[in-house]
Amino acid sequence: MDVIPLVLSGGGGSRLWPLSSPSIPKQFIRLDNRPSLYEQSLARVSHLNELLPVKNSVIVSSVDNEYQIKSQSKSLDKNIKKKFIFETEKEDTLRAIYRGLISEDDDAIFIVLPSDHLINTSEVFTKTLIRGVNLVKKSGGIVLIGVEPSHPSEKYGYIQTNKKINSKSMIADVLKFHEKPNKNQAKKYLQSESIFFWNSGVAIFKKNEILKKISQIYSYNNSRNYKEFSKNYNNDVLQLLPKISFDVGILEKADNIKIIPYKGHWSDLGSWSTVTDLFNSDDDGNNYYGDYISYDSKGNIIVNDTINPISIFGVKDHLILNYQNRMLVAPIKKLDDIKSFTDYLNNDDKLKEVINGDINVRPWGNFHNLFETDKFKLKKITVDPKQTLSLQYHNHRYESWFVISGKGVVELNGENIKVSKNQSIYITKGAKHRVTNPSKATQLIFVEIQAGKILSELDIVRLEDNYNRT
Repeated sequence: MDVIPLVLSGGGGSRLWPLSSPSIPKQFIRLDNRPSLYEQSLARVSHLNELLPVKNSVIVSSVDNEYQIKSQSKSLDKNIKKKFIFETEKEDTLRAIYRGLISEDDDAIFIVLPSDHLINTSEVFTKTLIRGVNLVKKSGGIVLIGVEPSHPSEKYGYIQTNKKINSKSMIADVLKFHEKPNKNQAKKYLQSESIFFWNSGVAIFKKNEILKKISQIYSYNNSRNYKEFSKNYNNDVLQLLPKISFDVGILEKADNIKIIPYKGHWSDLGSWSTVTDLFNSDDDGNNYYGDYISYDSKGNIIVNDTINPISIFGVKDHLILNYQNRMLVAPIKKLDDIKSFTDYLNNDDKLKEVINGDINVRPWGNFHNLFETDKFKLKKITVDPKQTLSLQYHNHRYESWFVISGKGVVELNGENIKVSKNQSIYITKGAKHRVTNPSKATQLIFVEIQAGKILSELDIVRLEDNYNRT
């Protein structure tokens, strides 16, 4: 029976704003050019394939993330086929997983893998997945991967098991699911006779068993004939399913659920208190990314992607952030409520553009607005490997490009010109032009200076486009 990883990558990362944003959710962020969480997830799937044959994979995400999903999916083993499913609206994980299941014709063992988790012990994690797959092959049912808690945390959901884990098989029966507790309740969980695990969101099961469970739970609720329901798993059935999580929709209603402990590093990076796993720390308990100067300051989170250091004096327990031309200063204890602030910004037409910042994702890469006046604009443009911008011209502006890193081929009025680091090219008004990054692995990065009467994206006349844009 085939094993199919089902990678979920639809989250918007709103709880980590402004580090994460709707245009670049947390699973796609590349700090210091390190692989993103999404790329790390696909690398784990590739590693799984070295130990357990994996022919196909299914990746479910939002249509808003399509460009990033496709550009960052190159880290997946080329021998593993990729099937992309892009949802047009946020529908939660029950529907997302259902879409993934019905996309494959044959019965198979599915491994549901969230793509926005940080796992620093991939070898241990992979071996735990293989144990789960072997258990499902042998006994069926649903197998969950539970993370052994390192401390009483109110940031994660918990899975309660029976009093003892079989010392030979290291498998336990699931008794109950618990939503995120408060701090005192989390302490009680870890002191209980029962054994509690953090809910990793990883589930392993046979496709047809879950489809049968879906039909059993939801056919009667919707007065639908059971036999008809069970034989016609399609998008019509999808409309019968509530927009809720897979945990609530299936797991909390199912029996025969086992859990296998995962004894390794894991974080879902779901809050600012957990995202510090990505950062360094100093002797004063400051977690930092980027340059800073600190004096008499303790317990802060400092994020800075500029060349100018952030200076803090007498500051305690605050987030101080300057990232992608967005700045935020807030008490750390208030960050769990950051969504109320982003909702406030979204509800104001003049302020909501602050949410996405100045990074604009495109199918070929992205551009970053660095500086702008009414007379000129400065942009940093990143072209992903093997990608090409559209053939275009401008009616109202001139452009100068200066290459920072990588190599490219510029087509300018029919002539192909090779460019590399420290070289520049001038594009006059009306000139037909585009750039290609021929590299298989290296990004092409250049600075673009625009000057003219109209400096917006409106002054683009596309002649040819590989992504069918107009």
